[in-house]
Amino acid sequence: MKILIIDGDDAERAIVRQTLTLASYDITIIEAKTVEQALHEASAHTLDGILLDYHLPPSNGLNIMQALRASLIENTAIIITSQESDDLIALECINRGAQDFIPKNELSVVKLQRIILQAQQRFKIEQNLIQTQLQLKKIAETDSLTGISNRYGFYSQLRSSIQQAQRTNDSFALVNLDLNKFKSVNDTLGHGAGDELLKCIAKRLKSILREGDLLGRLGGDEFALAIHNIKASSALRFLAFRIIDSLKDPVDICGQTLKISMSMGIATYPENANSIDNLMRCADIAMYRSKIQKSQFAVFSTELDTALRIRRSLEQDLRVAIAKNELSIAYQPQFATAKSQVQCVEALLRWQHPDHGHIKPQDIILVATESNMLQDLHIWILHAICKTVKNIGIKHCELTTQFSLNCSLLEVALAGRHLKEAIDVYAISPALIEVEIDYTIATNDEALFLRQLDKLHEIGVSMALDHFGTNSAFSFNLLRNSTFDTLKFDPCLVQSTSTKDQKLLKAFQTFSQGLGFATVAGGIETAMQNQRCQAMQFSRLQGFHRAAPMTEQDLLRFLKAFQEKKQLEINIETVK
Repeated sequence: MKILIIDGDDAERAIVRQTLTLASYDITIIEAKTVEQALHEASAHTLDGILLDYHLPPSNGLNIMQALRASLIENTAIIITSQESDDLIALECINRGAQDFIPKNELSVVKLQRIILQAQQRFKIEQNLIQTQLQLKKIAETDSLTGISNRYGFYSQLRSSIQQAQRTNDSFALVNLDLNKFKSVNDTLGHGAGDELLKCIAKRLKSILREGDLLGRLGGDEFALAIHNIKASSALRFLAFRIIDSLKDPVDICGQTLKISMSMGIATYPENANSIDNLMRCADIAMYRSKIQKSQFAVFSTELDTALRIRRSLEQDLRVAIAKNELSIAYQPQFATAKSQVQCVEALLRWQHPDHGHIKPQDIILVATESNMLQDLHIWILHAICKTVKNIGIKHCELTTQFSLNCSLLEVALAGRHLKEAIDVYAISPALIEVEIDYTIATNDEALFLRQLDKLHEIGVSMALDHFGTNSAFSFNLLRNSTFDTLKFDPCLVQSTSTKDQKLLKAFQTFSQGLGFATVAGGIETAMQNQRCQAMQFSRLQGFHRAAPMTEQDLLRFLKAFQEKKQLEINIETVK
């Protein structure tokens, strides 16, 4: 046993030494009478215990205990000694970190050994407890699937990063990343495949981290990164592309090659926010924008925040608008090229908000989708159109004009059941309805889409493929196996002045009619475009040059005027 005696009084130090050496032969005693000597000896030796005089000059022994602890192994016992026995002093010593307090006249080797043994045992228990706590903390803060931080762990580390950044005037970027269509992986390949995909993504994201950067899985298919020393906007873009590049390669899972698609939102500390909750909110807003715009990433701005606030406020307003019939339908005629008549009328959703003015149809659908109102909106649209068909049929007995319902932004799977219900309620002929379906939807999952299309066809409605001729991947299989009656060409192709685009338009038109499809040239805004499409012999022509969207009442007057071959000026400015 090795003991350091620290006492400024030579006589008292000698008495303590004699007391210990007479009682035991297995003890090594080291002595110090000043603070400087004590610190030197404590750092030079591995000690079992220290006997420290409470009255050590220049003040008292308690003042050097912290300094001593820095030079000692953790299980070294420090015992305070004193000439007098005082309970208050003893309590002060224990509270300040001493293992015990012993009056010098009560000191013995046995008591000293007991105190040292207890100190060592206590230390061992404390160390085991600390290790257990650290292990539990690690388990609590780690995602069991991927091995990276979970939400709790990431937030804890992010809190520390903010504190450090405040001290060092640093900045960092918070990136929220959400996988697109992850649910379909679980649904088609099973949750095991989904788990493997998540582990692969975590591994790839971890590979781009630098020392001090953070990575966590917030839950499900959502990840977050904190990347330090990011200031300039160019650095944010570079960071985004680094992440994109790390995930660009497909993943082979369960014999399937999966391409990773994601939405990513970026916010910066302290520019955008200076707290965890606000910073997360900013990154979420940016990620939301990335998702709705179908872009790979978006960087937070106050403009994004304002747009989101407006969108959130529209949710409740839309619910009220559907319930109170405050939405409307505008109707834009399509003219037969071969003869001067209205062959079809496209129905266009309209919402004139009292505060925000005209809301675009795609925004209406998006708000409805996010707030679980899509089905209610879908039913309202179908019934509004079928009611118009009924009303015009009653007042215009020779009605042969079709009404085109744009399902490009509606769920095609919903259209069949609800459309048949609306047709039955208003007792109209299914032949008067044309369902218009966006080409990009048709090519997402072609097999599923064709099955949904068959259900629509059974109702007896006509079907048109919208935005034909876009840059989307062309599918001959879709045309060969589908029951489309009409192909509606994308306005961008119709309006293009490029010689190559005009040749392409003509080639597509000739090809489509050769396969027996009726063709529609949409978006005609000038006399030149109208003349060109007439020369190409499109089946139908549509656009503001021919007629703008109009109300149900104006449409009825328009159809009657055409029937009677009279010119009629119609005020349609309010429904454009």
